[in-house]
Amino acid sequence: MSTEVAEVRTKRAPKSRWPLINVNQKMVINFLVILLVAVANVTVVQTMLRDLNGVAETVGQAGKLRVLSQQIAFETSLVLRLEGHRTEQVVATVDAFEMHLSGLERGDNVFGHNAMTLSTQITPLVASIRPKWHSYRSHIEFLLEMRTPAEEVTAELGRIHAEAGQLLGIAEAIVQALTVEAQQAQERGLQKVYALLVVDLLVLFGIFLLARKQIVHPLRDLARYSRMLGAGDYSVRSSFRGTDEIGELAAAFNFGARQIEELITSIDLDRQRLRRAESIFRGLAENSVVGVYIVQDHRFHYVNLKMAEMFSYAQSEMIAALDVSDIVSEADRDRVNATIQQRLLGETRAVNYEMQGRKKDGSTFDVEVFGSKMDVDGKTATIGIMLDITERKRDERALKVLSACNQALIRATEESALLTEICGIVQQLSGHPFVWVGYAEDETSKLVQPAAKREAVDGALPFTAGELSWDDSARGSGVTGTAIRTGRTAVVKYVQGNMQYPPWRDFLIEHGIQSGMALPLIAERKVIGALTIYAQDAAAFTASEIRIVEELAGSLAYGITALRANCARQHYAQQLMHQANHDVLTGLANRSLLSDRIKQAIASAERSGRVAALLLLDLDCFKVINDSLGHPVGDALLQAVAERLCALVRKADTVARLGGDEFVIVLPGLLKVADASLVAGKVLSALAQPFVIDQQELHIGVSIGISLYPQDGTHEEVLLKNVDLAMYRAKFEGRNKFHFYTEELNIHGRERLALASDLRGALERDELRLHYQPQVDLRSGEVVGVEALLRWQHPARGMLSPVQFIPIAEETGLIIPIGAWVIKAACAQQRAWREAGLPPVRVAVNISAHQFRRHDLLAVVAEALRETAMEARYLELELTETAIMQEPEKAIPVLLELKALGLHLALDDFGMGYSSLNYLRQFPLDNLKIDRSFVSDLTSGTHGVSIVKTIISLAHSLDLKVIAEGVESMAQLDLLNTYGCDEVQGFYFSKPVAADELACLLGKWRVFEVGPAGNDSITRKNGAAHEGT
Repeated sequence: MSTEVAEVRTKRAPKSRWPLINVNQKMVINFLVILLVAVANVTVVQTMLRDLNGVAETVGQAGKLRVLSQQIAFETSLVLRLEGHRTEQVVATVDAFEMHLSGLERGDNVFGHNAMTLSTQITPLVASIRPKWHSYRSHIEFLLEMRTPAEEVTAELGRIHAEAGQLLGIAEAIVQALTVEAQQAQERGLQKVYALLVVDLLVLFGIFLLARKQIVHPLRDLARYSRMLGAGDYSVRSSFRGTDEIGELAAAFNFGARQIEELITSIDLDRQRLRRAESIFRGLAENSVVGVYIVQDHRFHYVNLKMAEMFSYAQSEMIAALDVSDIVSEADRDRVNATIQQRLLGETRAVNYEMQGRKKDGSTFDVEVFGSKMDVDGKTATIGIMLDITERKRDERALKVLSACNQALIRATEESALLTEICGIVQQLSGHPFVWVGYAEDETSKLVQPAAKREAVDGALPFTAGELSWDDSARGSGVTGTAIRTGRTAVVKYVQGNMQYPPWRDFLIEHGIQSGMALPLIAERKVIGALTIYAQDAAAFTASEIRIVEELAGSLAYGITALRANCARQHYAQQLMHQANHDVLTGLANRSLLSDRIKQAIASAERSGRVAALLLLDLDCFKVINDSLGHPVGDALLQAVAERLCALVRKADTVARLGGDEFVIVLPGLLKVADASLVAGKVLSALAQPFVIDQQELHIGVSIGISLYPQDGTHEEVLLKNVDLAMYRAKFEGRNKFHFYTEELNIHGRERLALASDLRGALERDELRLHYQPQVDLRSGEVVGVEALLRWQHPARGMLSPVQFIPIAEETGLIIPIGAWVIKAACAQQRAWREAGLPPVRVAVNISAHQFRRHDLLAVVAEALRETAMEARYLELELTETAIMQEPEKAIPVLLELKALGLHLALDDFGMGYSSLNYLRQFPLDNLKIDRSFVSDLTSGTHGVSIVKTIISLAHSLDLKVIAEGVESMAQLDLLNTYGCDEVQGFYFSKPVAADELACLLGKWRVFEVGPAGNDSITRKNGAAHEGT
């Protein structure tokens, strides 16, 4: 950076050199002693001249301190005001000032000459400049490092110039003092010279005459020049050019005169720069974008053009006629006067505050003031700047609105409440009287549906049904419709003149609305609505305020989307939670929730000392209805049962569905056991009433088991186990009743455990037996097959039926080896009958669900056929509905593989499970067996007949033969024959017998024959007992 200050370069005086022929040499021959005196005189003169040079140099350096202090202030102002201005020159100038000040303090030869010793008058002045310089330098370095904001530059420059002025004053005082001492030193030097000349004249009168021309005249001229120099003629120079000491003195004089002249010239330049700086200050103030003022005695001493324009006055008008209070609102006058007094009294140096300024027309606006104090013409005044912060205040309010709305968005949990809160925040913080949010309906109606609003006057917004639109008609020409239609912010100033829709125009005029703004709410690139704001100020919405509120609209749209997504997630989570804890079909509690409710009931009973009860319900005859009438009817029946059960219990009670047709009721907090009996009785009565499903009247029963806490157990598992035992006892005792758990039932359970233990060794001990029950063809009367039925010859208990040990075998897993033994034993027996010459019959073997689910069933059957050499066509596997309907997709391939062996497949106990007609059609079955419970109902009511007829018709439609089990009377036989049943078995023909007993029947081939013509009955030929008509 170039500087306008011309540095005074440090120059050295010409070095002394002895002339080739000087005065002393000419006189040496005759006046040797005089020559020695002259040499001494010359030495004294040289010492004096060096001292004079040191004085002159000291004066010069003191003058440089003045120049450098002003140069630092000027260069600092350039750095602060100009962007990118380098600071290196300021740093260099600061370092130069420090060097010169240190040299002046030390008094060494840093300047090329031995500096003069400072007098007692000058030493305090030099000492006083050090603290001022330290403060000034720290201030400069702080400003350069911190990069003062633009609004504080003028104030800081004022402080810099003030501190520079203080340094300048001290430096000028030092120069003046040094100048005086220099003059005194010169006079003393002249006196010494004169004294020496007198001595020399006395001693060297003759030489004096000879040297007069060469010494006296030049010295006289130098003395005159010195006086002229002291009088202020800094341009005087000596014309003497000699090679002796006088010439050197003249050269030294000329050198000192030049230095003084340059110093004076530098001071003049400094004064010019100060005037220029003042001019710059005025120029900056007059062209400043902020108001600049100086106030003295509460009157304006100076205001710039911007200040006058800010308050709508002329500069001359403000300076001539206005008091400070005239431009301050009444509410802020006391505060402003107090800040002025604080500065004038020295309580504070600078202030910064905001106030409401008042313009010439009386309107108010927001102003920020930065002020300090100064002296003007010897009197204290206040100086400062004012900024119009109206737009900044609007932006701050908009930012407060945005911040508050963002906080509302963060804590929002419900959409409607969020919109209402947003409208309230915008109205309250922005001061706009009407704020509302509307949602855009679909493309067909193009209506705007108000979602939330905040009004200065309740009910003022003209929300007429069907009148708010975003189409291209007059109804959609408002800011709201425009914003939704275009997807861009719509702002209208002087909105009363722009509105064409009468209801809104009346509203705008009535409430003084001057401007309106609507911001589209855009979510996932679709406009879902708009946020509309009405203001009573025509210029209410600035560009920056619009940008901030647009950000608010974006956040609000995102918040609405997030809330909707969160609501959907919560709804989905609630659904998942409900599905996780409730039965899908009935909506009742499932096993998981039931377990929790049982634990709660136990805990509550333990705290209160009351009784908790569990009721386990198993529906009677439900499987018949479900199989005969279809799953939709069965599902509807379960739902109806659930509704009746829920209507019977208290709110604190729990009704749960375990699966299938089993339900559990948890009764916590019972006062007495009889309450459980009362509820069970209500359940029996309620479910005994007919159900009407699809215009059909259905009847069911229910078996109920009851266990109590703490009598029957203190843990959930124990209570469930015991209530299960009680329910089965109720079912065993005839169904449609309830039974409490007793210890006797538990004893029975222990007996089952002992039986299970014995069963584990039954195969090894060869205790299992097969009995066979014949199956008779109703058309031919022939025994066409036998069903192999398992028996256990227990060493202590005697012959046990399958009912007594098969469930235990299934629970313990022994059913797998037992089942394999049955298949192999049945195949071996059929082969034995064939080898004995008996007619071939089909042997049916029951396969449990556990066997069927194992992957080795096919291998077990194939191995049995191979080992016994039995033809596969004489083997029939009977499968229950439960076995194949649990996973029908997996069952079909297994059935096909078994069928591929050539054997027969039968569906056992049809009507007792959950068969699907669709899957039933896909299964490769040969026979369908009617359960004995349906056969027993044939002669006891109309429902049994309908069920049997339906099953037979269904089977024949699927090309399946029908085998009826449990035929015990001629009447049942006649009905089955009439309905077209294919085969029968039961006690009417034969109970299950051992293999050797069955051989007698097979040996007689036709042991049964068809009854008389026209009578479809069948009689037993051997006459042991017969039935007929």
